[in-house]
Amino acid sequence: MVDSSDHQTQEEDPDEDADDVDRQNGQEHPQRAHPKKVRIQDAQLTNPDTHRAYVYRSHSGRYGIVNSEEGYQNLRRFLFGGYQVAIRFGALDIASTGADAAGADASAAWQADLRMSVRGLPVVMDEQLAAHYCPIQLTGELAAEAGQDGLVPLTDVFLLPPGAGPGPTPGRCRFALQLRVFRVLERNGLFDFTYHLEQVADWDDTLIADIGYPDGAPTTGEPQVWAAWNSVVSGVLAANDPIQDQPLQLAGSRYEIPLPATARAILGGSSTLSFTVNQRPPSGAGGDS
Repeated sequence: MVDSSDHQTQEEDPDEDADDVDRQNGQEHPQRAHPKKVRIQDAQLTNPDTHRAYVYRSHSGRYGIVNSEEGYQNLRRFLFGGYQVAIRFGALDIASTGADAAGADASAAWQADLRMSVRGLPVVMDEQLAAHYCPIQLTGELAAEAGQDGLVPLTDVFLLPPGAGPGPTPGRCRFALQLRVFRVLERNGLFDFTYHLEQVADWDDTLIADIGYPDGAPTTGEPQVWAAWNSVVSGVLAANDPIQDQPLQLAGSRYEIPLPATARAILGGSSTLSFTVNQRPPSGAGGDS
């Protein structure tokens, strides 16, 4: 499901005024008997288990979500994707680092910006940003999920199976998840910008992940996962494929990669990025590279 931003939109039949004139003259045009009106206001998905992608576009029009590349690519992968990857922060413990301290008459909340990209596509697939009024509220999520091992849901991405289409690496597909973490300080009910640096995150990095099979291996069976933070990858990303020499090992039912030290200093010494990879039935709808 693709969420567009909460714009209020209204579409009306362009011939509605002509309908009114015809009716005033006692006539009804046969092709204008039922003018169409559509009004969408503050549309929201309330089921927390609904798959969604955030895209900052109006609802309709030339640049609207209805005919957008983001909408098409998300829907195609949701319907035909071979892999479903659910991504979460794990073991977050901001209180243990003291990063939530704010002083007298003040409170600190932490939030994260997120961008999801899939290799080979010219658009961002999911975008949850403070600039678009939809950041991930880390402090609020932790409060709501108290006792749930510090897990904070981030996003799901659906990927077409590798090896089903052209691409630089037929046996693997790649996605990138950019994360930026910010502190929001309030004092006496108002934002406090005393220590604020506009557009500068307390932590900013991108996870690069490859899912699929080693070079030359059959593209069948359980896929492997390689992942690394962009800050520790040397050289050109495209030249590092897979992104690490060794694949990740399952930790129970999910894969985990520790957050960089700069992030753990804020989000907790044991904090990780956790994701599960579920295979789906083959669809024959092409492949990601």
